Amino acid sequence: MPDRSIKERLKSGEKILSSWVYGLHPVIGEIMAIAGFPALLIDQEHGPVEMESIHLLMVAAQAHGAHAMVRVPSHDPNHVKRLLDLGVQTVMFPMVGSVAEADAVVAACLYPPHGRRGLATGGIRASRYGTDKDYISTYRERQLIMAQIETLSGLEQAEAIAGTEGIDLIFVGPNDLAATMGFIGQRDHPKVREAIDHIVAVTKKQGKLLGTVPTEQRNAKSLFADGFDLVISGSDVGLLREAAAAHYQAQKPGK
Repeated sequence: MPDRSIKERLKSGEKILSSWVYGLHPVIGEIMAIAGFPALLIDQEHGPVEMESIHLLMVAAQAHGAHAMVRVPSHDPNHVKRLLDLGVQTVMFPMVGSVAEADAVVAACLYPPHGRRGLATGGIRASRYGTDKDYISTYRERQLIMAQIETLSGLEQAEAIAGTEGIDLIFVGPNDLAATMGFIGQRDHPKVREAIDHIVAVTKKQGKLLGTVPTEQRNAKSLFADGFDLVISGSDVGLLREAAAAHYQAQKPGK
């Protein structure tokens, strides 16, 4: 397990570049970690990855010093509980569109009296199978709760969502945000950019961390320069696709 959590690193002012992971094999986690990524975001919202595969990907990534984060497919607290018990410290919740939804995802991650997470610390990986006696009193120091704002309702309530106690990071989703604004596929449309700038401003006003993905006009370096703390750039699928296509085109027999 890496010494410091992603939350602790971000809170100390460090900028984090991550990548999406859709693959099912732990070798992918190893390769991405060896490449230098300090964190990998395993995508359950759009990817086929299930709990056992997440476990193996986590172990593989952590063996090479990288953290495994997870985007959940929904706000189901029972699913979230299983991921947290597995040892996932950073959870991304898609399409958080209201304060009520923000409160609910926080509650899914916290133990009573602050939340509704079930207690079974004696046998879960998160507590080192019961050997970490301080887990209950310290887990929140390492746990990062990310809320994605990517809908019109989320945009309208962005400041209140960012101000919700327990939400650590607001993650701007330009793809779905552009689509819900009527500009599908136009992530850099001026009105979409204006909306994103608004989310950034109110999130900073609330003192919360910021994350997003690159677009055609804004790469990871420019996003870091603009104040984002976490940028998720590229994916295992995309990198393999591009490398495979480039290799084939370079090596295929000529006429």
